[in-house]
Amino acid sequence: MDHDPAGHPGHPGLGDLVDAWLDGYAVARQLPVLRHDGVAEIEIASGGRRLEVVVAEPAPALLEATLRRLVGTTDVWVTVLTAGQWAPDPPDGVRVQVDDEVLMTLDLAPAAPSGSGSRVVVEEHGDRARAVVLEHEAVTAVGWVALTGPPATPTAVADRVWTAETHRRRGLGGAVMGALQGWAHAHGARRAVLAASVEGQALYAALGWRVAARMTSFAGADGPP
Repeated sequence: MDHDPAGHPGHPGLGDLVDAWLDGYAVARQLPVLRHDGVAEIEIASGGRRLEVVVAEPAPALLEATLRRLVGTTDVWVTVLTAGQWAPDPPDGVRVQVDDEVLMTLDLAPAAPSGSGSRVVVEEHGDRARAVVLEHEAVTAVGWVALTGPPATPTAVADRVWTAETHRRRGLGGAVMGALQGWAHAHGARRAVLAASVEGQALYAALGWRVAARMTSFAGADGPP
C-alpha cells in the first residue's frame, strides 16, 4: 500500500506496520493481496464478504473515492486505519459496519513459561505456525502466527486466536499467545502485529500489546448488517 510517512507526523511507521499486517494476514490465511492506487485488496470470501479493501491514513480524495466503491454493493468492505480518533462521515449508500477494532503491536521477547498449566502444542507450517491447547482430545484454544518481511528480521502477525466459550478466563488465550510469540521470536521476529476485536483487546493489552491504529470498516448500505 502506498503511504507517505512525511504526511503523518508522529506516526511514521503506520504504513509499514499496516503493510506487514496485510502480508502476514495473507500468509496466515493463504490469501493473495493486490495493491494498486493507494489501497490493498484481499479476496476474503468469508463471513458474507467477497472482497475487503484496506487503506491507511488516506487523503480525503482517496477516502471518498474508495468509500464510493461500496455504493450498491452487498459483499465488499472497506477498512480504514488511522493513527488517531476521527469521525467517519460516509457518503449516501454507505454505512459504518465495525468501529471498535484496533491494530496492535508488540516488541517480542523470548518465550516465557505459561502460567495456565495447560499444554500448548505448536505446529509449524513453513513460515506460519499454529498453537493449540488440547484437553481430552478437544481443541479448547488455538491461534496462528505468520512471518513476513526479510527472513533475517521478519515481522510476526498473529491471527485467528480463539478460545472455546466454556474454557474462557482460564488463561488459555494467554498461553496460546505466549507460544505464538515465543515461536516467532525464535524465528527471528522482534516485532509483532495483530488486528484485535473488542473482545480480545483486554487480553492483548494485559500481555503488553499497544494500540497502533484505529480500524473502521464500511459496507454498502444495502448489504447485510
